[in-house]
Amino acid sequence: MENELKKIDILKERANVTYEEARIALAEADGNLVEALIKLEKEDRIRPKQKQQQARSERKEGKERKERPHYEERQAHKEHRKEEMREAGEKLKKHRFVLHKDDQVFLDVPTWVALLVILVTMPFSLFALLLAIIVGFQMQIRSYTGKEYSVDQPIREVAQQVKDGLEKEKEDDEADQ
Repeated sequence: MENELKKIDILKERANVTYEEARIALAEADGNLVEALIKLEKEDRIRPKQKQQQARSERKEGKERKERPHYEERQAHKEHRKEEMREAGEKLKKHRFVLHKDDQVFLDVPTWVALLVILVTMPFSLFALLLAIIVGFQMQIRSYTGKEYSVDQPIREVAQQVKDGLEKEKEDDEADQ
């Protein structure tokens, strides 16, 4: 019995057939392994391994698609996000963060370095940036094309609006008294 199982295993592996096909072929060949292989070959029942693996792969992929309805859409979205991140990284490499007061430059580093430092030292760096704005420093991001984007200008505008609002409230309070 054990010997017969070994022959079935060998035939299954060599001919790339199922256990049942291997058992039937061996029974028809009276247990002769070589005769069973020849019989399967003549009947053109021996399957190449590549085709079987490809068929399994296709069945598995089809099953995954049925289980996950929007598989292709998610994959395309994922690839799109990767491309966006790569492009953003390239832009960060080409832009520089500049901290200056009047004509004197105090800091000129790639933007990705500035962002990394800000993220790592978050509370301190935000305090330092606000203090720099209060003291009169200007912050810019300079593009490789020569364009300059003011980082501190929106902050200054918000600060001015807050200051104007507080002054107006103070005037209204004085007028009410």
